[in-house]
Amino acid sequence: MFEPSRPWSLRRRLLGTALGVALLAWLVGGTVTVLAARDINARLRDSRLQQLAETVWAFADHELAEVKAEAQGNSLTVHTEKHGALDQRYHYQIWSAAGELVLRSPEAPDAPLVPTRGPGFHFVEHGGEQLRSFVMRPPPGELEIQVAEVLDTQGELLSMLHPGALLAIGLSLLAVGASAGWLVVRTLRPVSEVERELLARHPNDLRPLAVAEGPRELQPMLGALNRLLERTAARLSRERGFTAVAAHELRTPLAALRMQAQVASREADPERQSRQLGSLLASVDRCDHLLDQLLTLARLEHDDPALATTTLDLHKLFNELRTEMQPALERWGGTLVMEAEAPTLQARAFAVQTLLRNLIANAIAYGAPGGQVQVRSSREGAVTVLTVDDNGPGIPEADRERVFERYVRLDRRGPTSTGVGLGLSIVRAVAEEHGAQVQLQDSPLGGLRVRVSFPLVSSPDKAGPADSRARAP
Repeated sequence: MFEPSRPWSLRRRLLGTALGVALLAWLVGGTVTVLAARDINARLRDSRLQQLAETVWAFADHELAEVKAEAQGNSLTVHTEKHGALDQRYHYQIWSAAGELVLRSPEAPDAPLVPTRGPGFHFVEHGGEQLRSFVMRPPPGELEIQVAEVLDTQGELLSMLHPGALLAIGLSLLAVGASAGWLVVRTLRPVSEVERELLARHPNDLRPLAVAEGPRELQPMLGALNRLLERTAARLSRERGFTAVAAHELRTPLAALRMQAQVASREADPERQSRQLGSLLASVDRCDHLLDQLLTLARLEHDDPALATTTLDLHKLFNELRTEMQPALERWGGTLVMEAEAPTLQARAFAVQTLLRNLIANAIAYGAPGGQVQVRSSREGAVTVLTVDDNGPGIPEADRERVFERYVRLDRRGPTSTGVGLGLSIVRAVAEEHGAQVQLQDSPLGGLRVRVSFPLVSSPDKAGPADSRARAP
């Protein structure tokens, strides 16, 4: 079973997205800043170590002279500086070319700070501490100077987590969140305006929506909603008119039914009562026909044309109509000729069947008894044409536009006519629904020709015979 998705808040999603992007940007920027600061700090540290080695070499002449005087040709002895002038983080050693320790700082070990004794910068470990060292061999290469600085990684991390730094981070995130929230609320204000306007409206208020300073992205939705309101207003107007006119048209035959029933009930003469009952049945038939036409028109106006559009087999449709109209043809005593030169039509099956049924019924109702009705389908360029011809009195050219109006009936009824003035209105409704054109012309049979031109919306079906004829006596 299909379950609707849970509703979600656009405002919250936009705010969360803005905060997430801001936090990600802060993290990336902070990481890049920390890495850049560490790189700069490492370069400064290496520069200090190199300067320290040069300083130790410059000021070690006095100590080295004392060491050489004490040795007097014997092997050098290690001399430790009594009062260290350097911070305890820094150590230095001076080694002879023979690998003997000549001079060291108070905290420096007797073992080499850099066992490999390679010149340049090194990372070494001594006494559980991480050291950054620098080895220098000044010319002529008789001595080697090793200096080192104790690395305080934990101290660097704690300095980054200083309460002041954390407070600055929190305040910046709070400022970003407040700014993002204000911007999101301000940006979505037109949506809230549309919501308030729709909630405040009466159900019958179908005026177009107007939002001040609406964003460009919201305009397509507002345009579509306004077009929907226009279509709804037009349909509601048609329904109101339909209801009013239907009530008016039904009032007269219902009153006639009541009167005829009263007259028949009081009639003592059986023959005259039989005539009154015949008139009553004719009025009932007319009411039934009116209701059928009204329901058909209502269905045509309320169905969605796009849902039922299909490729119609006109051979099959013509045969179904011939069978359906057979009782009326037998009472009329005429002939129905149906030719499908164009075998298919892209349209709604119910609508086209209703159109042809009304046109054939009109042709029978207004045609001369024993006459002929011809129905043809043909292809003319980019249109499929349906024509219905009869041998009735026709319609004067001056009245051909007026007969499409609802409940308009000309004085040309035939002996079998029970019309209510809706047949051609239904034909026009079907044509407008399909983008087709309806024309009333003079028929070669001497009566009226109704021509309906449907535009081609798909490739014509090439299967099936080019011509089909069905005759009913």
